Amino acid sequence: MNETDKDKEIALNFNPGLSTPWIDMFNISMRVDGQCLVRFITELPEGAFEQSRIMTNKEHLQKFIDVLCPALDYYPEKKKEKKKKKST
Repeated sequence: MNETDKDKEIALNFNPGLSTPWIDMFNISMRVDGQCLVRFITELPEGAFEQSRIMTNKEHLQKFIDVLCPALDYYPEKKKEKKKKKST
């Protein structure tokens, strides 16, 4: 490891007090200023319950997705836009 790699290392401190909830789905809301709200939701017979939420910026969320896709070996394709029919 060279000097620049050592300078970039960040210690990861774990919080043993955090719970690990089961998550069935998540929702992402984007703001016009590049901030993102990510909500994690669990579905139960009684209804859907929000378990946690995080705020981050678009760049950090893109990095998260860049790590998530290879981990799952899943690379979604952008949906094709439907062509509008011309009225005559």
